Amino acid sequence: MSTTLRFFATAARGLVEVLETELAALGASDLVRLPGGVAFAGSLEVGYRACLWSRVAGRVLLEIAAAPAALHSPDALYELALDVDWAEHLAGERSFCVDVSGKSRAFDNPQFAALRVKDAVVDQRRARGASRPRVDTDRPDVRLHAHLDGDAGARLLLDLSGAGLHRRGYRDSKARAPLRETLAAALLLLAEWPTHRAAGRPLLDPMCGSGTLVIEAALLAADTAPGLLSEPAGMLRWSGHDPALWRRLLDEAAERDQRAGTPKRLGCGPIVGRDVDPRAVRAAEASAQRAGVADWTTFERVAIAEGSAPRAHVRGGLLITNPPYGQRLGHLTVLERLYLELGDALRAHFGGWRAFVLSGQRELTSALGLRAARRHRVFNGAIECRLLDYPIEEDARPRHRDGDGDSAHGKLAPILRSAEQAKSFANRLRKNLQALEPWARSSNVEAYRVYDSDIPEFAVAVDRYGRRLCISEYAAPRSVKREDAEARLHDAILVAAEVLDARADDVYVKVRSRQRGAQQYERLAESGVFFVVREGRARFRVNLGDYLDTGLFLDHRDVRAYLAERARGKRLLNLFSYTASASVVAALAGAKQTTSVDMSNTYQAWARENFTLNRLEIGAAHRLEREDCLRFVEQAAARRRRYDLIFCNPPSFSNSKRMREAFDIKRDHGALLRGAADLLAPGGEIVFAAHARGFQLDEAAIAGRLQHEPLALVPRDFARKARTYTILRLSRV
Repeated sequence: MSTTLRFFATAARGLVEVLETELAALGASDLVRLPGGVAFAGSLEVGYRACLWSRVAGRVLLEIAAAPAALHSPDALYELALDVDWAEHLAGERSFCVDVSGKSRAFDNPQFAALRVKDAVVDQRRARGASRPRVDTDRPDVRLHAHLDGDAGARLLLDLSGAGLHRRGYRDSKARAPLRETLAAALLLLAEWPTHRAAGRPLLDPMCGSGTLVIEAALLAADTAPGLLSEPAGMLRWSGHDPALWRRLLDEAAERDQRAGTPKRLGCGPIVGRDVDPRAVRAAEASAQRAGVADWTTFERVAIAEGSAPRAHVRGGLLITNPPYGQRLGHLTVLERLYLELGDALRAHFGGWRAFVLSGQRELTSALGLRAARRHRVFNGAIECRLLDYPIEEDARPRHRDGDGDSAHGKLAPILRSAEQAKSFANRLRKNLQALEPWARSSNVEAYRVYDSDIPEFAVAVDRYGRRLCISEYAAPRSVKREDAEARLHDAILVAAEVLDARADDVYVKVRSRQRGAQQYERLAESGVFFVVREGRARFRVNLGDYLDTGLFLDHRDVRAYLAERARGKRLLNLFSYTASASVVAALAGAKQTTSVDMSNTYQAWARENFTLNRLEIGAAHRLEREDCLRFVEQAAARRRRYDLIFCNPPSFSNSKRMREAFDIKRDHGALLRGAADLLAPGGEIVFAAHARGFQLDEAAIAGRLQHEPLALVPRDFARKARTYTILRLSRV
């Protein structure tokens, strides 16, 4: 008779009931739902089957000790661990680590609890004359887990699953993955996919992204154990492991695996993923190939509004999808269109189907125009979501549309708040794009301005960064009602995304107002999403979400070109260098030396990345100096350093703590320019840019030292609007 053991399987919030049903089918008994998972009893074979077959569990843990009462001191956890015969679990040469979860009055922090368990393991081994086990927190042979249950005591568990059961091994580790494999499988079980599959019905994900839902659906249809894809490794170096039992279960799973069969012969309907992004389709196809279900799945590049139901020999089917959640303003606004199109497509082409939509934004689901029969509350990481079940009627009719459905953006009419004004905005965008796109393509310029408050009612700037859009709203005057300004921004986002063919994920929105003090440098978010754009020969890293500025001043493109023309064989000093884009283009143009000076650690690191991106080495020829520019100028003059070309682009105001005193460009630019003049080599020049409103050069401050002339360096995409800043060329008298 096999020994009955206690186990605990973890699951994401909202999936505990699904996991319980799955474990019961695998032979588990005495199941108890707990926060974070399900406790259950069974033989070692039951625990192994859970590791091999569970599609929902994140981890399967074997309980090796339990304290039935509250821990009143750290020594109580130590004694609990000391009573375990660790020779049964941990061989001397094996490494281990201890994870801790839960809370207890006996411990102020989990690290101390982990330390007490580790001490017990080591002390027991030392007392028995055995070698000291090695602690490895990155890749341990055996992973232990201490769960503190507060007044209910504590449990010590051993992780049988290794790196985590959600890691099936078929996804590219670098690809964006909005769903874990375990969550995707749970959603399919909630949507009753096994029942649909048995009836031969098709499955479709119209926004498949990396294809996780489609691939998990195929693995379910093929009766493939997830553990066959990526063998759970936690048990393999556990001293209590039963290799013969595990091999028998693997052989049994291999016999059941139907991936090598013909889906049609097995009575399985089409399993289809669609996405408008060809990169997503290619990534999904590659993942399906790695998972061994390429013959079971079909991936197509199809927009939601253009797709009909896959053909099958039975009526009806299952549509399941995970649209973007809309964590940003622009993203959220554009998603209204996405949900609208999905609702229309369901009515037009999917009568008799069941549609399941995972949504992280309740307000967006109203755009579907459908009534949900059921709602399941689940969590995708920290995001609370609803899996909504929509039965689509056989005779579903398209919703009534307002506005001109034949116009280029007529399909947006139901969610535009001012359709007539929006048409004018759309027409202006198209006109500007028609003029700028050929120039940008021929100039190898990927980042440029398409629109800049051309129409007074739409006070926004629209910048294109490759396939992404950055829409900056200028703060409305007080005479404009707040609701009117919000409505116009809403419409501007929708129309710009439509005309410029941008996906919801690729639209970023910012509000620009007059910045005071350190506001202009404050971080807005923590997305960490960087990408690369080209400008002529140069490539630059930009970030549209985390900062007010993106890392590349588009209106300085002609300034950079001017510097590049004069840089060959010369020494460039770039003061207030920001991300050093001017230094990069000068270096690519053959500058003998570049020195980029800025106080910010962030910008200096960003500058280093830009140099690396362009295969330029930081060193003697190209230097980054983290320093207050005013102090640097003083020190460079004292050391008699000389430069042939100086680019100076100071902020309008700065009160950084690293500066000796606040900098005001209107007040302090004279002293800055006098100091820069002392650094000029014979025949050298200064290019000075000032962005402050109402800036006036202090000619008296530079009299007898520098002569100046204006530079007309207005990029083509900024010529539609008069510049609000000054660019000067200064040379020594």
